[in-house]
Amino acid sequence: MAKLQHLLKNFMDEYDAQEDFYEDTPGEWNYYLDKNHAMSLLQDGPEIQLRCNIAETPKRLSTLETALNANYLGIATQGNILALDSTGSSLILVKRLDEETDYPLFEEALENFLNIALHWIELVEN
Repeated sequence: MAKLQHLLKNFMDEYDAQEDFYEDTPGEWNYYLDKNHAMSLLQDGPEIQLRCNIAETPKRLSTLETALNANYLGIATQGNILALDSTGSSLILVKRLDEETDYPLFEEALENFLNIALHWIELVEN
């Protein structure tokens, strides 16, 4: 069993969340925050990647600057990274967990990631 699958199974069992995570593509699990936003979890080699599309690339430069400047020292993103996707069309939030990640670190990172994603979705949409 891949590391992500093992960690995620423990998380789903602990929180009775088996129906909240969907393996839409083999090896990629999704958790839908709402009808427009999903968080993806995937095994990327030895690392685990958490990713969420926050919004289309903000049209207002000040909003984009605020989001990208939030990465400075990681305070406003709590160690997660706000960036543009590879096409430049979406603002995304990303977190990479190394192969040494155990369940307590995974649980903390996942909860933190979800909270930061929801915060930035609300901030950018308003």
